[in-house]
Amino acid sequence: MKACLYVFLVLLGIAFFGRSGVADELKSKNYLLAPIKTDLQRTLLFSTRADAYAMFDVGESVHEAKFDSRHFDVDGFRQDLALLAQQIGTAKPSLQIYFRYSGVSLDPQETKAMENAVTAMCRQAGFARVGTGTTGEGGSWQDKVAKFASLVDKVDATESPVEDEFVRVYPVRTKLSRFLLGDADEDCFVELRQPIDGRFSEFSDTARQVIGQRVAQLKLPQKRKLTFHCMTTNAGRESAQRYFGQLDGKPPLADAFIKELGFQASTYSMMPMSVSPEDLLGKPAPDFTLDALGGGEIHLYEMIHGRVAVIAFWGVACGACRVEAPHLTALYNQYAGKGLAVIAVNGYDESKEDVEQYVRDKGLAHPIALMGRKVAEEKYTVASYPVTYLLDSTGAIVDYHLGFEPGDEKVLAAKVARLLAEREKADDRK
Repeated sequence: MKACLYVFLVLLGIAFFGRSGVADELKSKNYLLAPIKTDLQRTLLFSTRADAYAMFDVGESVHEAKFDSRHFDVDGFRQDLALLAQQIGTAKPSLQIYFRYSGVSLDPQETKAMENAVTAMCRQAGFARVGTGTTGEGGSWQDKVAKFASLVDKVDATESPVEDEFVRVYPVRTKLSRFLLGDADEDCFVELRQPIDGRFSEFSDTARQVIGQRVAQLKLPQKRKLTFHCMTTNAGRESAQRYFGQLDGKPPLADAFIKELGFQASTYSMMPMSVSPEDLLGKPAPDFTLDALGGGEIHLYEMIHGRVAVIAFWGVACGACRVEAPHLTALYNQYAGKGLAVIAVNGYDESKEDVEQYVRDKGLAHPIALMGRKVAEEKYTVASYPVTYLLDSTGAIVDYHLGFEPGDEKVLAAKVARLLAEREKADDRK
């Protein structure tokens, strides 16, 4: 069946795009292909595991609401794909391709046929795995790529961050990174590791000092433009917009700090998380009773009594949750005998069989509560995942963590270690 489907798509590609030699004067390069090499590139692509990146602009090849192959260099696309696959040099390279729809829409069937045909061509060129996505960003494709035409990467260009618990600061040195950020003048990308919530009005003196130190460590030859990136809670979106963006035509509040860092301009991007964890800080964790994966029930207050606790709301179908899960087991194995409780609440309401299979495959050992969506949404303000709460030994919520990516395990482990140390000191004073 798979072989028949593959042949069908290849034939579809030939029929859909036509053969070489048609209206050469109309053909244009409406795509961008690049290997994914650096830490920053993977961060901007949401930690994709792909070896290469592609963007295919649909709009440049649409005529009278139909995809017109005469506006697309099919042979050039095939050749460039094959060269990219060879350049990567792995046995089974993978590609992430985004279809860009800027001010155009096609019939759903035609859209599917075109995307399937392009994907088949990618596989035919040597990519064993091809992930797809779409974007509706506006503007002309030619104007977009023209900004980056003169950029050339150094052979040894790297974009690794300097980081701490609060921030990751990346140098921007490659054409792909600048393309993804949308500006050829980008020199620095600052990723805030702590989300901005409703309590935020501006960076504290300590935060400004830390960010300044990390930027200085990069020793950037130019400081033209800096981009801030942050996760936000529900209330934090407005806080971030008020600080980083323009309101009522007034300059951003962040401008003074940007000048202090030595940059000429700045921009920002947000990853909104549908949650309001700051509303629970300092309050007792809401109690709940749920079925345990291993049988019986998990009674929150019984399990956390007198202990430091980590409560993680997660789902098997959540990619970031799957990154976090093994580290929850590591914390449980290391500290369960030293006063730590770890509970992972499945907020996706996935079946016991699916959760059990995943736990078995990954060798997870920490306690897991099932069917926790109602608890997540109604008691813990959770609507996007993962969300992890940290409780002190009195049962009060004292901190939280939104999302999860490689490296966050160090931040979470440090917070747990501090809470356990505080618990031990409190016990000594008794």
